[in-house]
Amino acid sequence: MRHVIEQEFSTGRAFIVVCLSAAFLLGLRPDSVAQNLTELNEIVVVTATRSDKKLEDSPGSAAVISLDEMMGRPISTIDQAINTIPGVFNRRGKGVMDTQSTITLRGFPGQQRTLVLLDGMPLNDSYLGAVQFGGLAVGNVEKIEVVKGPFSSLYGGNAMGGVVNIVTRMPETREIIMRGGFGSGLGNNQAMNDLARGYFSYSENFSNRFRILVSYGHNRTNGFATDLNSQSLQPPDGITGYRETTDTQGNRRFIVGDRGDNFWDDHDFNLKASWKITDVSRIGFSFLRSAYRYGVDSPHTYLGNAAGDPVFSYTSGSSTVRESSFLSGAGNRRQDIYSLSFDTVVGRAQMKSMVSFLGVGNNWYTTPGSTAATTAAGGPGTLAETPLHRTTGSIQFMFPVFSRHIVTFGGDLTRSVASTREYGLADWRDENSRNRMTYEAGGKSLTTGLFAQDELLIRKDLTAYIGVRGDFWQTFDGRANQDGVEGYPASYAARKAFSLSPKAAIVYRLSPVTTLRSSIGRVFRAPTIYELYRTWSYSSGTVYRANPDLKPEVAISWDAGIDRRLWKGADASLAYFENRMSNLVYRRTDPVAPKINEYVNAGKAVGRGVEMELSQRLAPDLRLFLNATFNNARITENESKPSTEGRFLAFLPRWTSNGGAEFEGGRIRATLTGRYVGKIYSHDENRDVVTGVPGSFDPYFTADAKVTYRIGRLFALSLSVENILDREYFYSYLAPRRSAFAEILVAWRE
Repeated sequence: MRHVIEQEFSTGRAFIVVCLSAAFLLGLRPDSVAQNLTELNEIVVVTATRSDKKLEDSPGSAAVISLDEMMGRPISTIDQAINTIPGVFNRRGKGVMDTQSTITLRGFPGQQRTLVLLDGMPLNDSYLGAVQFGGLAVGNVEKIEVVKGPFSSLYGGNAMGGVVNIVTRMPETREIIMRGGFGSGLGNNQAMNDLARGYFSYSENFSNRFRILVSYGHNRTNGFATDLNSQSLQPPDGITGYRETTDTQGNRRFIVGDRGDNFWDDHDFNLKASWKITDVSRIGFSFLRSAYRYGVDSPHTYLGNAAGDPVFSYTSGSSTVRESSFLSGAGNRRQDIYSLSFDTVVGRAQMKSMVSFLGVGNNWYTTPGSTAATTAAGGPGTLAETPLHRTTGSIQFMFPVFSRHIVTFGGDLTRSVASTREYGLADWRDENSRNRMTYEAGGKSLTTGLFAQDELLIRKDLTAYIGVRGDFWQTFDGRANQDGVEGYPASYAARKAFSLSPKAAIVYRLSPVTTLRSSIGRVFRAPTIYELYRTWSYSSGTVYRANPDLKPEVAISWDAGIDRRLWKGADASLAYFENRMSNLVYRRTDPVAPKINEYVNAGKAVGRGVEMELSQRLAPDLRLFLNATFNNARITENESKPSTEGRFLAFLPRWTSNGGAEFEGGRIRATLTGRYVGKIYSHDENRDVVTGVPGSFDPYFTADAKVTYRIGRLFALSLSVENILDREYFYSYLAPRRSAFAEILVAWRE
């Protein structure tokens, strides 16, 4: 396995060198790795300025991925749709079954530092700042806008690395779409086996005034064994079947089995309506329910005794590996999103307003117990549930001032509530067998923001954007209670903080084929309810303590880039970015009581990076692209743990690169994409240097392909293959190997 990983690392490095060399040889231009056959001056992006703006005129680095482009690639989840854009890192370790996938931008680690919107509504939850992409159907999306750089001046917290806005579709005419497919592993059992996917949508337009879209999507898979059982205790003589390995720091370990095939089932239902009251006024409504459930089937032991019987527990010396170590729990989540919007014109001003609600209920996961009483046949366990909801209201106005200014101003208010509760389970396999509550923590937050931006046309070829936003954040009703532990129950005093986020950007069209861009701004992130109030203890006595006195994280970010059209069909771009972060939330180990770990504002870090991109249209129906991102983000100061200073920030690759070819001619459309992601560290001291072992985040290079054949106007058949080279690697869990998926599409439009 380690040799395979080294091969992938070398292949990926070679891929990056080719990409960088080609970019320097051919010149420089825009940030559009996934732009298809549409010219840049026809593409409109809203997220960068909170108003319609041509992509080529957008301040900062931006990209747009259309539904057509998504359908051309083998994409199973929404977050995968943007993983070929430079500066974007999509961490998804085990295919559709991953509940902890993230999208991060430009060297800011963690989903809580990149804002994700759905039609302008924040999706980052109030508990962890996470986004659950599972259960969101790709077929509902019209486009995904990605804007990179400092955007707290428009969007407030979470928008440290940038903003991803998922824009759902609303067809103009009557339309019926049906899609169904099936796939499985190719030549291996380490892929999303028996993957079935279905989608249906119906839209109607009544007299060009009232439009409605209804859709339903479903995914399910029997999965594969993603989680290996790796133990430090070697099985005694007489037991065979184990494989010797190490952990990520080189300590000796033994793989004795796996925790079973990881199955997945998700559903989503979407209702969207739009009523054009007058030529300038419109009301919109949407409801989206997404839900998923996951779990594992029976665990597999690799161990056997002399009689050939399977072995699930063993003792060596005074230590024992129990059957419970082979077990893994299940989980469930249901998310409802409502929104009501009203857009109109007031005098010379365009007004946009929205009220939205995100509620997460029936959100739980189970954990088997660790004692001898817990076996595959049952026994005690725990259940943790985390209900949360968030209500947001926003309004903005945009109007021209004189002949050279366009002013946008507005405000929003967000109220968030989240809590977590843990219960004992009489039977870890049954989430309904709960008994007494053993732990509870939660709190509320309220954020009020006001923003203003001036778009100033200095000259015909030079535009400046100057903006500022003030956010007043407060948290209250914080509480925690752990049964039988001294110091509980505990309640925490309310706290307040204010953050000012200015920004300036320029776009200079140096020539008809060359554009320069630069921006600088201050960004912030308020601590999450988890970081503020979620204190919990292990049975070993280790305490992970929240900190209700945490301050917001802040950073100063700037970037500069050049876009250039080289010759007919050739575009290139180059951008440099830098982030200076402070007040980073970090876990500090108490030097007097080493079993106490507490969140503190202790960290400073600096991230510097370069993005390069090159695309060449060789013919009207053939396009090639290459890009690469180098990101050097290190901790520069950490008084709570000086040994981390100079180390790379966790969960960020230094190198990523993408390349591919897109062909569309006649009835055939085909894409081939290669993707390299460099080594990332999960340990703050970067001690996890060993690759190819359980828990490691390996560098990898994979290639995917999809071919679509259209049959008349109504039908299309497609076949896609993911991980064509059948690479085997770990992304904490075992990653999916080669698989194939066949799909049929029926699309009728009036």
